[in-house]
Amino acid sequence: MKKIAILGQKGGSGKTTIATALAVRAGKDGKSVALFDLDPQGSATLWAERRQGDSPAVVSCQIFMLKKMLAKAEEGGADLAIIDTPGKIEQAAVEAAKAADVVLIPVRATAFDLDALKELRALLAIAGDPPAYVVINAAPVQGRRHEDARTVIEQMHKLQVASVHLSQRNAFSDSIIVGQTVSEYEPKGKAAGEIDALYSLILSITQSLKKGAKHGQAKLAAAS
Repeated sequence: MKKIAILGQKGGSGKTTIATALAVRAGKDGKSVALFDLDPQGSATLWAERRQGDSPAVVSCQIFMLKKMLAKAEEGGADLAIIDTPGKIEQAAVEAAKAADVVLIPVRATAFDLDALKELRALLAIAGDPPAYVVINAAPVQGRRHEDARTVIEQMHKLQVASVHLSQRNAFSDSIIVGQTVSEYEPKGKAAGEIDALYSLILSITQSLKKGAKHGQAKLAAAS
């Protein structure tokens, strides 16, 4: 079972939107997915309550239970665990990063969000520097702000940036309201296409790790 932790220093970075979108997309790919909601706000849990059906499995979980719950999910045959963490730096985020095979860090291309990466970089060091990739989220559809943000992140914060970014599209927020994700709400829309691309990228990274690739090789997968 592969484990993906989604971390963020600020609320509103898009952690839960990305966590739920990837969980549903993986399910469409035939994978058994468990989504662990560590955020006291319980956004993923609320989304699941609005949702019709029981897939993906969403589990509200406190940090001291995480290790046990991950083991239980793996024993139950889960292929993928996604960990949605609180929107601030705290012990839950550290432990989630330690448990993860890959860490995703959604960030908006704004000065405040980029400034917050300094603390996240320190958190990753405490967690043992797991493979981590910043995902630029809610980028303006027009312009190259995401490219400017990429330069700042790579040069100033020394963090790897995923080659896929997500744009500011109404489908992301509208789908959450009805307990869906963009892959269900507008399966042929541009937002769904971006999630498809991000999911494919994550598959590439996790497959590299599965083959025993070093962190640097996984970085090449993210940059390609």
